[in-house]
Amino acid sequence: MRSTTIGTARMTTAHKLSAAGLTAAAGAAALAFAVTPGQAAETPSIAVKPVAWTTTDLGAHDHTAQQSDTAAAKAKTQAKAATDAADAKKKADAAAKAKADKARAEQQAASRSEARTPVKPAAPAKPAAPAKPAAPVKKAYADNLDGWIKESLDILKSKNIPASYEGIKRNVMRESTGNPRAINDW
Repeated sequence: MRSTTIGTARMTTAHKLSAAGLTAAAGAAALAFAVTPGQAAETPSIAVKPVAWTTTDLGAHDHTAQQSDTAAAKAKTQAKAATDAADAKKKADAAAKAKADKARAEQQAASRSEARTPVKPAAPAKPAAPAKPAAPVKKAYADNLDGWIKESLDILKSKNIPASYEGIKRNVMRESTGNPRAINDW
């Protein structure tokens, strides 16, 4: 048993736990007595009276209400100005779009002419040489365990060797836990 020296006496762990328990119990009791209403008879109750507005308070209240009204009117004015600006921007955008559409229509009309010259037919093309067959597209695999397993399955399939995804994964996890840099030193 471990013990601690306090003064000349030594306290064991059991003594320490007992002292801690007594301290906690005393604290809980003190809290309970402090929270319990009606226990302190010597404390007189104080009568609470409602507070009424005074004339100076009413002046401050009016001033606050006036500030609030002023702020609301200012916010309303700013909102109207923002709305008017947005409407003006929409009108300007619509006018610019209409101008661009009109210019495009005039340009298209100018490019069309009444006197068109017929297009000469092209000379007959020479027969093309037969096209070489396209090289097979190399399949791309992810650079992770899943991609490596899928690539190995495709290689085994091309060699007609039967294999399954779960079988290869089970072997990989048993031998290297999927770590591509695992080294067997023994």
